[in-house]
Amino acid sequence: MMNEFYKADPEGELYYYFLLTNCLNIGIKTYEAFMNCFGSPKNMFLAAREEREKCGLFTKSQLKAIENVISYGDRLSEYKRMQKNGIGFMCIEDLLFPDKLKRIMDCPLGLYYIGRIPFQNVGSIGLIGARECSFYGEEMAREIGSCLGDYNLQVISGMARGVDAIGQTACIDAGGLSFAVLGGGVDICYPRESRRLYERLANCGGIISEYPPGTQPQGLYFVRRNRIISGLSDVVCVVEARKKSGTLITVDCALEQGKDVVAVPGKVTDITSRGCNELIVQGARILCDVDEFADECARTYGSLMGRAGKSDQKTKEEYCFADSLSKGEKDLIFNLNENSFNLTDKLSFANGDYAGLLTDCLSLCDKKLMENMGAGRFRLTSLGLSFREQIQSLEFAKKN
Repeated sequence: MMNEFYKADPEGELYYYFLLTNCLNIGIKTYEAFMNCFGSPKNMFLAAREEREKCGLFTKSQLKAIENVISYGDRLSEYKRMQKNGIGFMCIEDLLFPDKLKRIMDCPLGLYYIGRIPFQNVGSIGLIGARECSFYGEEMAREIGSCLGDYNLQVISGMARGVDAIGQTACIDAGGLSFAVLGGGVDICYPRESRRLYERLANCGGIISEYPPGTQPQGLYFVRRNRIISGLSDVVCVVEARKKSGTLITVDCALEQGKDVVAVPGKVTDITSRGCNELIVQGARILCDVDEFADECARTYGSLMGRAGKSDQKTKEEYCFADSLSKGEKDLIFNLNENSFNLTDKLSFANGDYAGLLTDCLSLCDKKLMENMGAGRFRLTSLGLSFREQIQSLEFAKKN
């Protein structure tokens, strides 16, 4: 089932958003301006060149970028090849596009991903730090990542060597989900030494970028991606950082976006701890107890299992993904929202089979995806709502 945006435009508006993201110098402000004029990226690209020039909304470099995209080879084949290679794409108008990103000032116009996009109603912790971290930094990144995974929270980072890669790996090892935001195309593993992590992220979270596949990593792109790391996060946790480092750019983005920043204290004499210690002096929260921090995040922002607290590995493996659900259970979850419902109101989903519908509901209750409120009423749990997002995302990918 397609969402309303794509029902309204069955001819493939998403493809023109794909073209738009290939114009790397067009951002959200220009997008909003030309949408008021042309109504859609499709209309903008199909308009005559003179119309784009006369509207006065684009700079010369932006007009050149648009023309380059239009004149470059067969973009449609490139778009279809991307989909065939398992790379997903969603635009800013997609109902499944992360709400957290929509709230930042310079929201990306689209996201490419391998795996999936983070669950929206599950706590997401940005875990960042020094590439050349100390032994203490390694240990703290490992402990924090593992604890966050154990509490069913999502870890957002950049897959860089050092704190990023260590923390993300530890989260996955603990049975959690982690997501890497790249400074290049999602089909390019950078750094190469993170290949194993890159492959694991595709199955235990996702790899995300605002840049089209094939885009080679560049310094500027890494700076730009930092706002997405912080934008997808509820809290940003800094493990180690030099006084002047790229890590602090992400911190600046987080502060501009109104996100909480937590810093791990270090020795005054350690150069890799000076950034964190200075953040604490400036008012960042100090991380004193890892378990307490993870528990607070789970209670405040929600966890994958629908409750705060640890879960055993068997439970996580059984309930992390929707593949274990029957077709009837998937169809039912897909068509529900956060409100409770009466079985008689949902008989159409079961073709009038009351007993079958009741069986599906009770089965979902056993799987912690639904709760029985009594008197024939049920509702999805937080985990059930997260599953609904995943199922909708998978169904949408099949349709497009």
